[in-house]
Amino acid sequence: SAAAPAANGANGGADAADFPTTVTVTAQRPALQHKADRDVYDVTQDPDAATGSAADVMNNIPAVTVDQDGAVALRGDQNVQIYINGKPSPQMQGDNRGPALQSLSADDIDSVEVMTNPSAAFGADTGGGIINIVLKKGRHVKPRTSLNVAAGDAGRYQFGFRSGTNIGRLTLNGNVNLRSDARKNGGHSDRARIDPDTGATRDSTQDNRSNTRTRDLSANLNADYDLSDNDTLSAELNYARHDRDGYNVGEYRYDAAAGSPASQTAQAGTTRGVSSDGGVRLTFDHRGDTPDNDFKMQLAHSQSRPDNASDYRQIYHQPQKPDSLYATRNRTQNVNDDFSGDWKRAFDGGHQVQAGWDVRHTQSDAYNYRSMNHAEGAPEAANPNYTNQFNVDQTISAAYVTYQRTLGRFSAQVGIRGEKLHENLDQVTSGLSAVVDQVNWSPSLFALYSLNDDDRARLSYGQKIVRPGAWLLNPFLRYGDAQNVSSGNPYLQPERIETWELEYDHTTRPLNYSATLFYKTARDNFSRASSYLPGAGDVLLTTNINDGSRRDTGLQYALSGQNDVLRYGLNGVLGWSAQDATDYVTHAPVHRESGNSSARIYARWSPDKRNTFGANLRWRGRQLLSQGYRTGSTSLNLSYQYQIVPNKAQLTFNARDVLSGEGTRSVTRTSTVYNVAERYDYGATFMMALRYTFG
Repeated sequence: SAAAPAANGANGGADAADFPTTVTVTAQRPALQHKADRDVYDVTQDPDAATGSAADVMNNIPAVTVDQDGAVALRGDQNVQIYINGKPSPQMQGDNRGPALQSLSADDIDSVEVMTNPSAAFGADTGGGIINIVLKKGRHVKPRTSLNVAAGDAGRYQFGFRSGTNIGRLTLNGNVNLRSDARKNGGHSDRARIDPDTGATRDSTQDNRSNTRTRDLSANLNADYDLSDNDTLSAELNYARHDRDGYNVGEYRYDAAAGSPASQTAQAGTTRGVSSDGGVRLTFDHRGDTPDNDFKMQLAHSQSRPDNASDYRQIYHQPQKPDSLYATRNRTQNVNDDFSGDWKRAFDGGHQVQAGWDVRHTQSDAYNYRSMNHAEGAPEAANPNYTNQFNVDQTISAAYVTYQRTLGRFSAQVGIRGEKLHENLDQVTSGLSAVVDQVNWSPSLFALYSLNDDDRARLSYGQKIVRPGAWLLNPFLRYGDAQNVSSGNPYLQPERIETWELEYDHTTRPLNYSATLFYKTARDNFSRASSYLPGAGDVLLTTNINDGSRRDTGLQYALSGQNDVLRYGLNGVLGWSAQDATDYVTHAPVHRESGNSSARIYARWSPDKRNTFGANLRWRGRQLLSQGYRTGSTSLNLSYQYQIVPNKAQLTFNARDVLSGEGTRSVTRTSTVYNVAERYDYGATFMMALRYTFG
């Protein structure tokens, strides 16, 4: 803003009221920003943000895929870490991550940062990359108030309110969001149990359908107080509650060796769950005279408490006998406390040093329960094979330092991070405990050369790990359904990851493009190991082991352009994955390889200032799994936006999966099991949203 010129109304000049006291210049942020160690995507420009979830907008980001269950992969790697505002979040860990992403409103997100090869400034446990969700804080010269209301088919709705105010040196911003969604899923699987010695098979099939409704409430409050021109004290409070209820039905058939039906059963159940998440973060930020001189310190506390319960009726068709009942419950409490700091200083001659520390304590308590099958009206009793308490107490102490030197158009950064892990594992039910102590060193290297103002090349190298989460360590059985159970492995060791990337990007209007060659190796990688549960017929037991190595190579590309009426883009990954492992039963060597590619093409056409039409076509190719592969899928989303009052009132219409429901087929092949599982959704969904900005 600039002060108005002095007026001289008494001498016949213009009156002071004729001049504005301030001039505000606004500009739209670029949809994509390339930074030294990450790509930043502006989610606020995505049409899905008005009506969708975090999973919906993340699916529109290059190299990121999110399946029907909310499982996230970066270049096909599902070990990717999901951060919230630059830090790990307990609600984004384990089985809770998928539902949390599907329930987090996209309207709460400001941007999404993607780091495929994180520097030493980030945790060692980031070998699968980082996707950092940056929530809106509403930090404007003048905070704005906005209202967003959406409704759709199957009773879907969303309500969001955001506002803020300035009180002297204090800036307050807050928002509240209500969201309700409905999801239908179905699946079919054919499984052959193979005798590795004789080759004889025994077949079984499974059909299931589910209908789930979720209701979510989230609220955030941010306060920034300027202690001085260079010092700011910030506080962030957040709370979220996720409620889920629904039903599912399944049909199971087991064949005898001769092919005649041995048994046929069905089950019908109701499911319900609630997750309560919250956190607080205090930040002190001291800014120097230039952006390259800064000190920041944070103290954070967060927790997540998912509690899921189900009640089932087991129906016996053959042989016929009375129905039985059983129940399951999974309750977890995750608590994180974190104290971190970062210091950055630039020196004469193009030198820059950055250093920091991070001490994070995590307490994870998990209770898994399944009752015995019992007659209706009979008392319920716990099944000792599936009921247990498993606690993990973990402390990670880390420090890092990076050094950067700039010489003309060339700059290079080297860094090293050291982390010490101390972990107590307590299998309360069996009375077994263990202590894990590990030290990991993570070096990183970045070299950047600017060919001109619009073109640059970057080489990066990093060593990271993938550390097993608490849910992968519990050795007790966990019930899935009548044909599938799982267990953890307390002896699981971290994966060792090494990544090379060579990137070239051109950033200018009207056309931007980039290409990244990557090569990534994993040693002691996590592999799913399947075997049949002893004494339980055709129930498949799945666990994880450290087995062999994996190599991912490929090209990530992006092309985008725009003119006065059209914005368009093409991006994706052309990848190839290879894995060397060992069969879990026969111990014979196994080699698997497959393409690992994805693509997205989109266009937004604005024939005038009020109307915008959008189309987004996504394709995900075949993906290599540790015991087989998953087939690809294609989906098409359409959108329409109408500016009722430009920059104040906007109407958005979104249609997702208009071609068909997004379905996939997963194939598992080992010496003892051949399983083909199909998963599908039930067609298109529609939402309409109205957003109004006050003032």
